[in-house]
Amino acid sequence: MLLGRSDYCSKGCGMRQDHVKHAVVSFALTLIFLIPAQWVEWWFFVAPFIAFSFGVWKEWYDRGTTGFDLTDILADAVGVSIALALFSIGMN
Repeated sequence: MLLGRSDYCSKGCGMRQDHVKHAVVSFALTLIFLIPAQWVEWWFFVAPFIAFSFGVWKEWYDRGTTGFDLTDILADAVGVSIALALFSIGMN
C-alpha cells in the first residue's frame, strides 16, 4: 500500500516531509507577518522577507548537522508565495 507508507515522499516523488513542514511554516509565518499590511501598505514587502529569512536562518543553523539544503529554501519560497497570493486575493 503506497499511501500508507511514511516514507512515500522520500522515495521517488521528489518531495520530503521536511519540505512540507518548511512550506507550511513559511506560509503561516508570512500570513502572521502580513497582518499589519492591512494598515501599512509597505509592510506587504517586509513580511515575506522576514518569513523567508527564518527559513534561511534555519538552514544556516542546520549546516553543521543535516547540512544546508537548497531544496528546503525552495520549499520556504513556495510557502511564502502561496501566502502572498492568498493574501492578495483576500485584500481585493
